[in-house]
Amino acid sequence: MHLSRFFCDISLNTNEIIQLPHEVVHHIKVLRLKHGDNILLFNGLGGEYMSSLIITNKNFFAEIREHIKNEMELSGHITLAQAITSKNKMDFIIEKSIELGVQHIIPMQTQRCNNHITSDNLEKSLSHWRRVIISASEQCGRSLLARIDKCVYLNNYLMQPREDPIIMCDPLSKNNIFDVLEIIKDTKSLTIMVGPEGGWSEKELDLVTNLNNIYPMRFGSRILRTETAGIAVISAISNMLRWNL
Repeated sequence: MHLSRFFCDISLNTNEIIQLPHEVVHHIKVLRLKHGDNILLFNGLGGEYMSSLIITNKNFFAEIREHIKNEMELSGHITLAQAITSKNKMDFIIEKSIELGVQHIIPMQTQRCNNHITSDNLEKSLSHWRRVIISASEQCGRSLLARIDKCVYLNNYLMQPREDPIIMCDPLSKNNIFDVLEIIKDTKSLTIMVGPEGGWSEKELDLVTNLNNIYPMRFGSRILRTETAGIAVISAISNMLRWNL
């Protein structure tokens, strides 16, 4: 039987009764759950908690009965560095990347981005994206919340020190997925970097050619949309490296 699953940003311990946060109460009302129904709670720190819903005098509580270890993380670590796109597409990309097991998301400003994040709407965008991550995690069964960083300019991001390889999605690259995976097959952590709807600029491509541990890669013979490319590559690589078994 499918149980409703909710994220609670509070301490959770077995054999305790907690008052449920406002956001969770709202969802419970929408789902028309009843007193005594079983629900699952998680706080993003690992595992989930089988609980019983208590409704009394219009107050909503949960009796936490059992901690369940159900980690569904990939055995390797994937970061998605995604050029910012329109709101709906960005939401879709974040949602699906969470479902596929991405642990870290880095929104990037690139030269051809059609949706620039300003200092005025940065915190609002981050707060919204975190809610997308929570909702996707509730749905797909993950118990650890992925991290999302503040938006960074591509050139600043590439100048940061790193040890893990970066796979740069580029439909014009000579390298295919097999070429790149042969080079990085022993890695346990990598970044997949996806450009904007208008593609990478010549300046950005030139910048990458002078950097180590970055591997441009095409995925098939067709040009994929920005909201398709990352999702397709995440799925393929996590399975080809046997991280999703």
